[in-house]
Amino acid sequence: MIQVAQNVLTELRSLIADLGKDGGIISPSVYDTAQVLRYCPAVDSRAVVDWLLGQQQADGGWGDPLIPIARPVPTLATLLALQRYRGEKRVRQTVEAGERWLELAGAEWPAEVPADIPVGNELLLPTLLVDAALVGLRVSAKPYAALIALGERRRQLIAKLAPRPGTPAAHSWEAWGTLPDRRLMDTIGSIGHSPAATAAWLHAARGRDDLRAERGMAEGYLAQAATATGTGISGVVPTVWPIDRFEQTGGLYALLLAGLLRHCQLRSVIEPQVAALNRAFQTNGIGFSDWFVPDGDDTTMALAVVRAGDQPRTLASLQHFAVGDHWCTYHGEMHPSASVVAHALHVLDIFGETGHTAAEVYLAGQQSSDGRWRDKWNASWLYATSHDLFALQNAACSPATRSASRALLAGQSSGGGWGSQRVSAEETAYALMALDMLALSGYDRQAVDPARERGKRWLISQYQPNKPVLSACWLGKEIYRPHRVARAYELAAVLQSIESAPSLTVNQREAMWIAAAS
Repeated sequence: MIQVAQNVLTELRSLIADLGKDGGIISPSVYDTAQVLRYCPAVDSRAVVDWLLGQQQADGGWGDPLIPIARPVPTLATLLALQRYRGEKRVRQTVEAGERWLELAGAEWPAEVPADIPVGNELLLPTLLVDAALVGLRVSAKPYAALIALGERRRQLIAKLAPRPGTPAAHSWEAWGTLPDRRLMDTIGSIGHSPAATAAWLHAARGRDDLRAERGMAEGYLAQAATATGTGISGVVPTVWPIDRFEQTGGLYALLLAGLLRHCQLRSVIEPQVAALNRAFQTNGIGFSDWFVPDGDDTTMALAVVRAGDQPRTLASLQHFAVGDHWCTYHGEMHPSASVVAHALHVLDIFGETGHTAAEVYLAGQQSSDGRWRDKWNASWLYATSHDLFALQNAACSPATRSASRALLAGQSSGGGWGSQRVSAEETAYALMALDMLALSGYDRQAVDPARERGKRWLISQYQPNKPVLSACWLGKEIYRPHRVARAYELAAVLQSIESAPSLTVNQREAMWIAAAS
C-alpha cells in the first residue's frame, strides 16, 4: 500500500505542476481531423487517412458506440473527407459501411432534440447533411428534422449578432461562415479555438493575398493543436484547443471534491496553480483559455478553488451568468447545463452564501426519474450526479438527494467500480467522491460504507503508474478526454481511497507520506 501511495503522490504532483502546460493535452478528434483533411489536406495525407480508417467502429460508424447521439457528426465528416480517396478498395468499402450505419442511426434518432446534444451539433449536422447530399452519399435528413429546426433558430440568432473572436459562435464557424473575416481570428491564430472552424476558414481564404499573414497564423495554430493529441501525426487534431485554464480549473476542482486541496504533500504544487488561476480572472470570470470568452462552468469551478485555497476573490463574476433561477454556461445557449448550476450552488456554499432555494428547486427539476442527472458537457451520468450531490449536500435528506444516492448505490458493478456503460476509473472516481461526501454528512452509513469500501478496493487494484488511459466521457463537438483533468479525478480518488483505508493507522500514514516524499 505504501508503494502504491508513493507512486500516486509522485504522479499526482507531476500532473498538478503540469496543469495548463503547453495549452493542455487532449485526445484526438475524428470530426475535427476529418474536417482538416477535407479543407486543408497536407501534401501527403496518407497517415491521416489511415488514422481515420482505423477509428471506424465494428458497426460501420465513427464515434463511441456508447454515446449514439454523438456519432452522426464524426461519421458524416469522415465519409465526406474520404470521398477523394474512394477509388481505393479499402476506402470504398469503409464508406459503404458508414452509409449503412447512417441509415440505421437515422431510424433510431430521437424525435425530440436531446438536452445533452454535443456542442454545436444543431449547426454541424444539418450542414454536413447538405454536403453529403451534394456528393451523393446515401443519408436521409428526415430523422433530424427537429435538430435542423433548432439549428435554423441558432443561425438566426448568430445572424443578428456580430460574432467576436473566442466565442461559441466562432467555435462552429465551419457550419455557418462563408467569408473569411480576419476579425474573427484570435491572437493565437484560431477561429474559435476549433481546428475544424480554423481549417474551414483557411479553405475559404485560399488565394487571398490580403490574408497571407492570417493564413500563416492559422496554419501554425493547426500544427500546434495537432501536437496536443500526442499521436505524432500532423493533421490529427483535437476537438478544441488550447484548454489551459480548463485544465487548471477542472484538475484543481477534482482535488477540492476529493478533499485534497490542502494536502500536506501536494501543497507546494497546488498553491502556485491556485494563485495563477486567481490572477487569470477577468471582470466577468474566466474561460477555458485566456483567449476565449469567460463561461459559467470554468468561472464557478475556479471561484470554488480559489476561495477554498484562501485566495482573495469575491462572487461578483458569478452574477454575469445568472439567468432567473439558475446560471448559464454562455448567454444565449439553447440548453442550460445542470453541472453549471451545481457548481454555482457549490461555490455559494463555500462562500457561506445560503438560501438559494429557487436554484435548488431548479436543479432538482432537472433530475431524471431514475435519480440520475445528465449533462451536455459530460456524457457520464456519474459526473453530473456526483457534482449535483455536492451542490445539494446541505439537503442530505431531500427527495432529490435520496433518489440520487440510491441511483449511485444501484449503479455499482459487482466488481466494485462504476461506469455509464462500461466500468472505468474516472467514473468510479466521480461516484466515490460523492459517496465520501454523503458519508461525512452521515447519510445512511449502513448502505454507503460497504459500497465505498468495495469501490475503493477496486480503484486501488486498477491503478498503474503513468499508464495512458483512452476512455472518454467529456462532450465537445464529439466525445473526448482532457487527459490531465480526467487523470486528476482518477489519481485524487485513488489517493483519497488509500488514505481513508480503515486498516491504516496514523503511524502507517505518516510512514507512507515520508516514503512518498523521499
